[in-house]
Amino acid sequence: DMSPSQVFLMKHLEEDERQAQQAKMILEELSPASLVFRQKHVEHEDSPQSKQLIEEVSPRVSPRAATPKVSVSPRVSPRPEAFQMPKEDSPRVEAPRPEAFRVPKAVFSGPRAEAPFCPPVWLDPLPGESLMDLSSTEKPVVNASDDLPPPPEPPEDPPESDPESPDSPECSRAFVGQPLEFFSKTAQRWLPCEVINVRSDLAIMVTVKPNTWLSLEDQRIRIREPQVKDRGVEQDHQQDLGQLMVGQAVEYFSASAGRWIPCEVTMVDAEQSVQLDVKPGAWIPRRHQLSRLRRAAQPVVPGADGRASAKASSSGYRQDTKALEYYSLNLTAWIPCVILEEGASGNVVIDALPYAWITPAQQASYLRPAAAPGLQLRIPLIGDKVVYFSASHKRWIPTIVTDVGDRDEVELEIKPGVWLQREAQQRVLRWCASKL
Repeated sequence: DMSPSQVFLMKHLEEDERQAQQAKMILEELSPASLVFRQKHVEHEDSPQSKQLIEEVSPRVSPRAATPKVSVSPRVSPRPEAFQMPKEDSPRVEAPRPEAFRVPKAVFSGPRAEAPFCPPVWLDPLPGESLMDLSSTEKPVVNASDDLPPPPEPPEDPPESDPESPDSPECSRAFVGQPLEFFSKTAQRWLPCEVINVRSDLAIMVTVKPNTWLSLEDQRIRIREPQVKDRGVEQDHQQDLGQLMVGQAVEYFSASAGRWIPCEVTMVDAEQSVQLDVKPGAWIPRRHQLSRLRRAAQPVVPGADGRASAKASSSGYRQDTKALEYYSLNLTAWIPCVILEEGASGNVVIDALPYAWITPAQQASYLRPAAAPGLQLRIPLIGDKVVYFSASHKRWIPTIVTDVGDRDEVELEIKPGVWLQREAQQRVLRWCASKL
C-alpha cells in the first residue's frame, strides 16, 4: 500500500517516461540515414512543402551530431494534446507542486538528460520508522545505590476500650427515642429533643434538627442529658426499678413533651434492656433506665362511698378529671379532650395539646364541659364544614358533608360511599364554628 504522495509522484514519473520513449522514436525517424532515404524519394517533387522541408532539415543534420535539434516533420503523426512537446520559443510551464513532493529536475528532463534514472528520496517517513525510533530510545535506569524510602510501618492496633468507661463509644452510643437536650445558638438555651436516627459512626439526628447529622464532636458541645428540675423527679430518679417484667406498668419521661407518660413494658432481653408500648422498636438499656423510667403511680383508691377519690399521684396527674372540649384554632371546632396534668398554679395539660400548658385565663376561652351524651345533635346540611376523627390516623381531619339521608345520616368527602348514622356522628363528628 502506497501513501497518496507516493501515488502522485509515480504518476508523474510514468508520464515523463512515456514522453521520453516517444521522443526517442522521433529521433530515430530523424536520424541521418532516414533523412538521406527520405531526400532521395522527394527530390523529384518540386512542391513548396518538400523544398521547405529539405532546406530546414538538411543544414541542421550533421553525421557527427549525437542529439540534433530538429523541428517536428508534418509527416509525423500528431500526438495527443497531453503529449505535445513544447516549442523552442515558448516558455516551459510547470504545474505547481507542493514543496514536500518536489523532485530534482534531472528526473523530468526527458530524453536530453544523459543521467540515469534514479528514484526520488521520499520526504515522508515510512510506516514503522517512528515506532523504531521510539523503541531505540534509551530509558532512564534507577541506580541500585539510590536510597529508597523505608516501607511504612503497619498501624498499631487501637487500644481496647473499657465498656464501662465514660469515654467508651459503647457507653456513649445513642439510641432512637433517647431523650436529650440540644443547645440552640439562635435561642441561646437548651431545648428538649429526642434522637430520631443513629449512623454507624455514632452521628445522630434529633427532633429539633431533623436534617442535620451531629458528629461526636458536635455532641460534646451541643448535646447533653435532660435536666429535670421539678415535681420531685430527682428523688424519683434514684428509685430502684428492680427487675422489670413484660406487662409491668411504668412511667417514661418524654423530653419533647416535658412530662412523664404512663406506659407498659412490652419486651425484656437478657441484659435487662426494655421496650415500651409508647416507644415500639426502641431499646432502653439498663444504664439509661434510672434517668428515664420510674415505677407507675399508685392506682386510684375507692373512697368510703365507693367512688374514686380525688387523690392525685406524685406525678401530678388528676385522677378525677372529667370530659371537656377544647377549641382548636387550626380546626375551628370544639373537639373532646381530657386533662392529663395539672400544675400547682392552675395550669393544665390536655391530650389534644400535650406539649403546652394552658393557663387559667386561656382555660376560660378554650375549654368547656363536654356536651351530654343525650343532647340532640345538630341537623346536618349538605356543604357543612365538619371535622372527622380518623381511627387509623388517630387525629381529627377537616372535611365537608357531601350528602344527607332521610334519617339525617351523612356522607363525607373523605369517606365517599360510607354513611354515618346519628349515633356515630356524636362520637366522631364535630361541626366547625367560626367564633368561640
